[in-house]
Amino acid sequence: MNEVLDEVLVSFMKAPFSYTREDMVEINSHSGIQVISNILNLTLRQGARLARPGEFTYRAFMNGRINLTQAEAVLDLINARSKEGLSIAISTLEGGLSDKIKMMREELGSCLSELEALIDFPEEEVEVDLEALGKRVQREALKIQELLEANKARKIWMEGIHVVIAGQVNAGKSSLLNRIVEAPKAIVTAIPGTTRDLLEVPYILEGIPVKLVDTAGIGTPKDEAERIGIERAKHTMDEADIVLVVVDQSEGLRSEDLNIWERVKDKAILVMNKCDLALKVDPREVETRFKGQWALVSALTGEGIPLLKQKIRERLLAGVHGFKERLCPNLRQAEALRNALKRLEEFKELSQHNSPLDILAQPLWEALRYLDEITGNDVSQEVLDKIFSSFCIGK
Repeated sequence: MNEVLDEVLVSFMKAPFSYTREDMVEINSHSGIQVISNILNLTLRQGARLARPGEFTYRAFMNGRINLTQAEAVLDLINARSKEGLSIAISTLEGGLSDKIKMMREELGSCLSELEALIDFPEEEVEVDLEALGKRVQREALKIQELLEANKARKIWMEGIHVVIAGQVNAGKSSLLNRIVEAPKAIVTAIPGTTRDLLEVPYILEGIPVKLVDTAGIGTPKDEAERIGIERAKHTMDEADIVLVVVDQSEGLRSEDLNIWERVKDKAILVMNKCDLALKVDPREVETRFKGQWALVSALTGEGIPLLKQKIRERLLAGVHGFKERLCPNLRQAEALRNALKRLEEFKELSQHNSPLDILAQPLWEALRYLDEITGNDVSQEVLDKIFSSFCIGK
């Protein structure tokens, strides 16, 4: 029986001009779960099968249309949570990172070739300046270090960071979270200790994807539930990227507040809340003690919140390099870069001890192999399976 399922557009893409460099057919239908399900079932009955996760991008990689860094960028493009994260993904997809790796590989390969010429033809008049060659190798090592620094930028823009709000009971932590996200996400009451457990809220703060975490007030627990909440709060503080230590300034700066600060001071911003009430702290004394790592705010009125957001952004981006070029390696790529860098450092140490040339060449060979892992020129099937299994079906 003939039955109309939908009116569709069928597109044929002839190899090698398709995404995978293979002949492909694409069916564009009207949306709707039932319509799509009917069409899918019909194609399966005709002999088609469901694609495996990431199979189309895997085929594009295997057929040489893209390299492995570009394939990983496809997933980054899909998962990008910020404008800057999208820029990183697009730059990598366009080949920015792989081009940089390729140039480093060519230079190190040239160094290795010159070194091997001395090994293979010891009696020939092959002139190689080993000191100059060592300097060339170290220049490439510096480029790898720059890429590893840029990995920090990737964590911020692509993966997002954890901002934990901590402090004593009734300091206004939940009110501060609600004010920052401009929505009533946390329950706020006049009863101290309302928050007993962690509350996580995703948010884009000054362009940076963050997960804001509200915690139980830290103090002397009154029961087992409160004790567990405090322990969780402390653990979350220790794992955070930034901790907002919230203080009720109308009560002054107390020793309990300072104890919390000391626990996380290397990544903390002191938030002097309730500035809508009479000031019990001297801003000049606070500045002398905390040197810019503090803000005076009112979670009730919103006063000082824009400045606090700016301080969080500045604290996160301090010391982050490499974002200008949008060349930010992911975790797998960074690990390979670290291994390559170790080999180049080993080369430097061996050269300083006048090691035999064949031993000197070995770390250069290994560094090249790690660089090839990044672009997929030398990578195991196990690694490929792990990468593409994280894709969704149809990508």
